[in-house]
Amino acid sequence: MDYVSSINQFTPGQRTWKDDLFLSDITFSPGGIGSGAWRWSKGCLWWDSGDKHLCKYEIREIDGETYLFLEWVNGDVIDRGAKPSYYVLVRGAAKNTDTSSLGLVRACGVINIGVGLLFIAISIPLVLRMIPMNGLYGFRIPKAFISAELWYDINAYGGKQMILWSIIMIAVSIVGIFLVNAQASLMALLAVSVGPAVIFPTIAVIVTLIHAARLQPPEK
Repeated sequence: MDYVSSINQFTPGQRTWKDDLFLSDITFSPGGIGSGAWRWSKGCLWWDSGDKHLCKYEIREIDGETYLFLEWVNGDVIDRGAKPSYYVLVRGAAKNTDTSSLGLVRACGVINIGVGLLFIAISIPLVLRMIPMNGLYGFRIPKAFISAELWYDINAYGGKQMILWSIIMIAVSIVGIFLVNAQASLMALLAVSVGPAVIFPTIAVIVTLIHAARLQPPEK
């Protein structure tokens, strides 16, 4: 919300810091757990990675709003003994952000499930060897066009791999939809929302390419 040189400098409705804020919200959860790597106890916060410098905080009620003033212990404070400035956060401001982020992640999870089902539907005809050699549909690698036998072998194997990894993608997406929460880190949110649709189909393709490389062309 704001970044001020002292608590008394803060005035509700008037922002002192004009640039983007490095810290925009912190979620406090039971057991001393905060959002990301933040950890907390009564009166202080620290980043549970690298140098764990304690940052004291103070909560004040101003004009009916609850504000948290977080003492920002940076390099100037640690190395040069400078007086710390304060991040100012208002209670409830981060909640909408977390909710919207979670909504986006869960929407991506639903999309991933749909993509997985689509991959399965597309792969079934390949497994059943129903798709003849063509330039549009299937695993169209150079080796598959050497002969009809290689085409069907490669595409049947690739279809099975795509079905397998699509099922895994769907399972991971379902778990992500129900388990991801507001305390998850940014990397965890990205992994749940984007990861399945990228990682698992890629694995299926790589495994199929390895299999194709091991196949011997039919003797003429």
